[in-house]
Amino acid sequence: MVRQPAVAGAFYPQDKGVLIAQLERIVPQQRGTRNCLGLISPHAGYVYSGAIAGHLFAEVRLPRQVVILGPNHQGLGSDIALFAEGFWQTPLGQVPVAAELAAHLVHFCPQLQIDPAAHRFEHSIEVQVPLLQYLQPDVQIV
Repeated sequence: MVRQPAVAGAFYPQDKGVLIAQLERIVPQQRGTRNCLGLISPHAGYVYSGAIAGHLFAEVRLPRQVVILGPNHQGLGSDIALFAEGFWQTPLGQVPVAAELAAHLVHFCPQLQIDPAAHRFEHSIEVQVPLLQYLQPDVQIV
């Protein structure tokens, strides 16, 4: 299953070249070397908070697998929902879901429901994905 972009062209550029140019502007060239267990990143459109998110992500050493938590602004699907397998499509390409990690989360968190419908139109997680791709091209997400 491929989760198609819902807010490309609105919250961040839909065109790959334009998106890369914007990411080059909002993500510092100097990369941080900090390890961390979690970050709190804004999820508005890049024009509003992209530079903050870009600086934040650039400060840390991003792992290959990233868990992204976000609110359900649309109210669709399960209250605590997981997109458990497949890919998230962005203008930069597809980002694989870390399916084995997702399966572990479902196993150890019974409240978590596999529900792609909850993610279909949600922007809070989607806007993080191009930033992660840009900084960690082989990233996998849950």
